[in-house]
Amino acid sequence: MFQAADDAYGYTVAGFHEGSTLHKSFGDRWRYVNTNGAYVPLGISRVYILYALAKQAQSLGAFKLARMAYDKLQVLRVPPTWQHQIDLACLAIRSKAYSDQDDLLPVCNWCMTTNPLLRSNLDACINCGHPFLRTFLGFDILPLVEFQPEADISIQEAQKLISQEPNRKPQQGGDGWHESTRGGAEVMSLSEGPMPDDGGTDLFVQKMLDAASYFVPGEPYQPVKIDRETLAELRPEEVYTADFRRFSPLLPVRFFRSMIPEVAIAVCSACGNFFHQETWELEFLQNRCCPYCGSKEIDGGKSEKKSSRSRV
Repeated sequence: MFQAADDAYGYTVAGFHEGSTLHKSFGDRWRYVNTNGAYVPLGISRVYILYALAKQAQSLGAFKLARMAYDKLQVLRVPPTWQHQIDLACLAIRSKAYSDQDDLLPVCNWCMTTNPLLRSNLDACINCGHPFLRTFLGFDILPLVEFQPEADISIQEAQKLISQEPNRKPQQGGDGWHESTRGGAEVMSLSEGPMPDDGGTDLFVQKMLDAASYFVPGEPYQPVKIDRETLAELRPEEVYTADFRRFSPLLPVRFFRSMIPEVAIAVCSACGNFFHQETWELEFLQNRCCPYCGSKEIDGGKSEKKSSRSRV
C-alpha cells in the first residue's frame, strides 16, 4: 500500500511521463479501492490518491470514475492551492458523458462479468467475488483464476498430478492423429473414426463455469474445486503456486491457472506476488532482487518463471 501511495504522491507533486498514464490510473484506482471505507495508515493521504485518480481517469476517458473522485474530493480537506483547480474540474467533468470507456472496464477471469472501475468490495468481482490478481509493478490485472483441489486430495498429490504431462486430446475436425504419453514417452496415434464427444474439451473451464453458474451473489468467495481428472489435464506451464507454509503451517498453498498462456507471468517464491515476466526481469537485472520483497533468491529453483515448463 505504501509503495502504491508513493506513486500517487509522485504524480501530484513531481509528475511523471505520459507513457505511464494507463497503468498509473489502474494503480491509483487500486490504491483507493483498498483504502475506501477502511483505516488508512499514517502517511497515506486519500486526497493525493483521489486527485491522481481523477486526473488520470479524465485523461483516459473514464469520466464516470473521474466524476466520482472529484465529488469525494469536495468533502475532504485539500490544500488551498488545489481548491480552485478542483472546483473548476468538477464543473468541467459534468459536461462529459457519465460513463467509462468499455475497454477500461475490468472483466472477471472466472465468471466473465464486466465490472465497474470503482468498487466497494476490496478489488474483487462484483458477481462471484473472485479477487483481481494484479502485478505489483503497475497493478495491471493478470489473467489468473484461483482453484483448490477437492478436500480428499492432498497438496502433495495435487502437485504430482499437475507436474505430469497431460494427455493430448484430438481436436474436432482434425486428421485423426493425436499425441499422448505412455511410460514417459510421447506417442502419436491415429484414431480409426471421428470422436465428436472428445474434441479438446477443457475440463477446467467446464468446472469453472459450472461453479460460476451456481454462485449466489453475497455469499463468501470460495475458489473453484478441482478433481483428480481435471488436475491431471492441466498443463504444468499454466499453473502457478504460492506456498506460504514456510512462514506458518496454518497458511495455505494457493493454486492459480493462467487463462491466457501467451501472457508470460513470474511469481516470487519468497513473497508470493505476481509480475509480468518482462518487467520482472528488467527490475531484477537492475536491482538483483525481487522488486517487492527484496529477496535475492531469484534463481530457477526459488522463483517460478513459466516459459516452457513449470516447476510446481
